Amino acid sequence: MVNDERSRRQVQPLGSDTALTLAARGHSKNMAKFDFFDHISPVSGEAELQDRIARAGGKLGVNEENIY
Repeated sequence: MVNDERSRRQVQPLGSDTALTLAARGHSKNMAKFDFFDHISPVSGEAELQDRIARAGGKLGVNEENIY
């Protein structure tokens, strides 16, 4: 639906990023395993979003996170 709207506005569609997907899934698993719900992770080396992206092999830059 988002890309349909982007198309109507003549904006490039959004795509997927494997590294970001891996980082997000890992964070979700850690939230369940360690019983927390936060952007900041208690897992060593994965505290911040940028840490998780780097660990997954992604490119650092302007990234945001929605843990809803």
